[in-house]
Amino acid sequence: MPKGSVVPDLVVDAERGRVYLTDVASATILSVHIDSGKVRHFSGQPSLQAEPDARMRVDGILTHSHCKPTSTGLNPLTLSKKEATQFITAP
Repeated sequence: MPKGSVVPDLVVDAERGRVYLTDVASATILSVHIDSGKVRHFSGQPSLQAEPDARMRVDGILTHSHCKPTSTGLNPLTLSKKEATQFITAP
């Protein structure tokens, strides 16, 4: 992982042999092929970005990253029941 990455969530797609991770620091979804270790990066899409005034809270407490309130569009991450669709939540 690049320095400064923040990976709060992952899901495993055992049927397709992939692990998906979210890097909220760079608004990137990483797709890792389990057997080969090959990584695909999905980034640069508006749908992966948080709304400008969105702030992450844990148990009602504002979270911070690098002394600034955390804002993320990639947490949590999940797969559909049939592992065919990936869902992300953008606050």
